[in-house]
Amino acid sequence: MKAFALAILVFSCTLTLTQDQTKPALKPSTQQPRSPQLHVIFVLEPKGVEYGRLNMENDTIMRGFIGTVQRGLGYPMQRRWLDEKHFTSKALQDTIAALKTTPNDIVILYYSGYGNHPSKPTEKFANWRLDDVKDKGLPISDVEGWLKVKNVHLALLIADCSTKLIKNNGVSALVYETVDLTKEIMKQLFLRNKGIVRLGSSAPALPAYINNAQAGAGTTFTNALNEGFNYLLNYIDPAGLPDVSFEDIQQLTNMKM
Repeated sequence: MKAFALAILVFSCTLTLTQDQTKPALKPSTQQPRSPQLHVIFVLEPKGVEYGRLNMENDTIMRGFIGTVQRGLGYPMQRRWLDEKHFTSKALQDTIAALKTTPNDIVILYYSGYGNHPSKPTEKFANWRLDDVKDKGLPISDVEGWLKVKNVHLALLIADCSTKLIKNNGVSALVYETVDLTKEIMKQLFLRNKGIVRLGSSAPALPAYINNAQAGAGTTFTNALNEGFNYLLNYIDPAGLPDVSFEDIQQLTNMKM
């Protein structure tokens, strides 16, 4: 009887072991991390006759600006516009919140419209006047807060909403025409910088349209930004590449105005 029971035990153990060995092995996950993307949000003041023409021009200029960035980085791009019926701070907040981002992504947010005086006297950038905050405007610090929650690699805020400029001393002259360094400059600006960067005109009230009496013409901040950006791409000393910064673009923009 003991010998029979032992035989059953051995058979059971052997059967159980064989069943365990026949279980299919777990396959490793084949899901790859998503490649970095470029997210672009346009917030263009839709009202007013003067803004109809102006923002059509600004939209065209910024499409070219962003196209240059996208080609330089080689990132897939998603673009969004705040429409006329939803030109509100709430709609902008919801649009930012809905972005499907990763920590490697880049966000460019462009505003062109009326600017209100900022509530803090130390703030150099105008508040953005949207339909639900017409009196006080939307502080740019609020927008920064919404973007920080997304935890992206870089957020670039560009605003054209003022007649006053932030003047800087000691503007560097970048006068060396060399080989095409577009990709290297894009990496320096957009990949080696992290956090939130502001590029824009300062308070208070109207678009940054400067009437240049000597040239007999005027220009907007957006156009000057695009010209300054392209100047940086075309005239750069390779030895100075590590020092290229968004501050250079702001200073070149001021020079173009």
